[in-house]
Amino acid sequence: MAATHDGLLRVSSSPGQLQMTCTSDFLALPLTKTIVGVWWLGDLSRKPLQLSGHSRIISATCFGQKDRPLLLCTASEDFIYIWNINKLLAIDNLTSDHSSGIPVGKDLGHIQHLSFSLTDRLITACIGKEIWVLNIQTSKLDTLLEGHTSHVTCAQFSPNNGSIIVSTTHPFLSLAIDPVQDQMAIGSADGKVHMYDLTYEGGYRCLFELDVGQLLQKYWNWRETSKATSNNGPSFISSQPSWQKESIPDDEKESTLEPGTAVLAVCFIRNPQQPSAEENDAAGLHRVLFGSQSGSAIK
Repeated sequence: MAATHDGLLRVSSSPGQLQMTCTSDFLALPLTKTIVGVWWLGDLSRKPLQLSGHSRIISATCFGQKDRPLLLCTASEDFIYIWNINKLLAIDNLTSDHSSGIPVGKDLGHIQHLSFSLTDRLITACIGKEIWVLNIQTSKLDTLLEGHTSHVTCAQFSPNNGSIIVSTTHPFLSLAIDPVQDQMAIGSADGKVHMYDLTYEGGYRCLFELDVGQLLQKYWNWRETSKATSNNGPSFISSQPSWQKESIPDDEKESTLEPGTAVLAVCFIRNPQQPSAEENDAAGLHRVLFGSQSGSAIK
C-alpha cells in the first residue's frame, strides 16, 4: 500500500483523544473545545465552517452515510447535536458561527464514539461500557447494548447488514468496514492501522499493517532536510555517525513527533473509477486521520 502525506491542520484543541470524521469531500473535528470546524478537503487552506452550540468539551464527531442531506453528528457531555451540512453550506457567510444544530440527546455523560446507520435514522453512542442506539427522528433510545468489560472505543453499523454493529475496546480506537470488499481497517493506540480480510476460511486474516508514526517521522525528516538544503550556504558532510552528532536544541525544532501517535479515525473512500459495489476486485482508496497531543491532524 502506498501512503502519501497530503496536508497538516493545526487546531487550538488537542485531538489526541477525540473522534474525528471525514467524507470524500469534508473533514470535521473540534476547532476549539466547544466549536466544531468543517474543512473542505479540496483546499485545506480555506477557512472552515464553524459550528457552535456546545457548552462542554466536544468528544466525538461523525458524518452520516448519505450525501443528500449530508448530516454531521457532534457530541459532548451536555448535548448530542445533528447538523445539516448542505443547508449550512448554502448560507452566504460560511466562516461565521452557526448554532442551528438539532439536539437528539442531553446529559448522557462522556461519549467516546458516534456512528450513523445506513439510513441515517439511527446513531450509536459509546458511553462507558455500553452502546446506546438513538433514533434521531424521535430523540429516544432505540436499543441498549451491553457486554463489554471495558470502555467501548468504537461501534459501527455494518455496511452490508444494517442490523449488525461491530464494536471495539482499547487498544483499538477506530474501525471502518469496506462497503465494496469484505475488508475491515482498525486503528490502534500504538499508531498502526491493521487491515483485515473478512472472507478468509470463514474467519479473518491480517492483510497488512501501516505504521503511521513512521510515516509522520519521514515527513518531519523530509522537512528538516528541505530546510537545510534550501539555503545557498555551504554544505557540511560529516564522517561521524548520526548518534555522535550534536542534537538540535528543542527550542530550535519547529515540530517533533511524540511517540505513540494514536490512529483516531479510519475510513474507506470509494474509488471513482470503480463506482459499482458489484466490482469487488476494485482497489479501494483509504484515508487515515490521526492526531496527537501537539494538536495536529493529518489526512
